[in-house]
Amino acid sequence: MPIVFEWYKFVGMLAILLGHIIPESQHYYVLMGLLNRCARLILSNVALSHKGKFGETTAIVDRCIFEAALKIIWLCFKKDREEFGQLSG
Repeated sequence: MPIVFEWYKFVGMLAILLGHIIPESQHYYVLMGLLNRCARLILSNVALSHKGKFGETTAIVDRCIFEAALKIIWLCFKKDREEFGQLSG
């Protein structure tokens, strides 16, 4: 499990790094907001679970991370960009 924990921390830090990329589209802020949400939740989960406690709570936070990541993927592959307006406004 220590390797998985270190990988989880790496993904959280990578999400923070990617959140600082210079915007190139009008939808950048929606995507970066979702990516930053993932990063904050991942790092919160690391803090919660580093001693092997709060198992049920970490599962709940994992679901929130998964839902935000799916929104990012869904938005990136949509041809119609109206969904960005629904999420941002």
